[in-house]
Amino acid sequence: MESTDLVSSYMNWKDLATILKPGDLIEFSRGNSGGSGGAVYQHWAVYMGVYKRVHQVIHYSNEDLSDAARRTWGNFIEVSGNVEVQWELLEKVACGCPCRKNNGWDAVDIPRKPEEIVETAKKMVGDVGYCLATNNCEHFSNFCRYGKKRSGQVSSTVTAAGVISVVGGVLVAAYAAGKAVTTALGYS
Repeated sequence: MESTDLVSSYMNWKDLATILKPGDLIEFSRGNSGGSGGAVYQHWAVYMGVYKRVHQVIHYSNEDLSDAARRTWGNFIEVSGNVEVQWELLEKVACGCPCRKNNGWDAVDIPRKPEEIVETAKKMVGDVGYCLATNNCEHFSNFCRYGKKRSGQVSSTVTAAGVISVVGGVLVAAYAAGKAVTTALGYS
């Protein structure tokens, strides 16, 4: 399968809906109005298909979130308050933000059958227990599709934090060593 078949470009939800199939994962670009996908972070959902003539998804969200707050602050507010797995309209979740199909892990893992993905998501509606590090919207979506909880955003953040910590530690050690040498030589 070509990688272009797995991950689409960012587009508005109406155009995206024309290429989606039940069980596809949707990545929403939050905090960026430019449409390039260069977002502060991404929100994720599982595409359920067309029910009652509208495109629907299941995702982690705060049911009390206004459209304006979702568009501007997204998960920062989406995951505070009454957060649970919810079944909503694709249009409402997109809320004017660019979005894309992202089944990129299909290149590594075999996805469940579409009907299994949809049934897994349906069974989880109403679940609570959101945790940014271990059970966020991306973990949820990947669990439904692959049976594995994972988040590239969390992994990237943890890696970046680790690199910053190591570099910071090296700089502190270098400063301390330099200070010790200058003191020993009487230059302090």
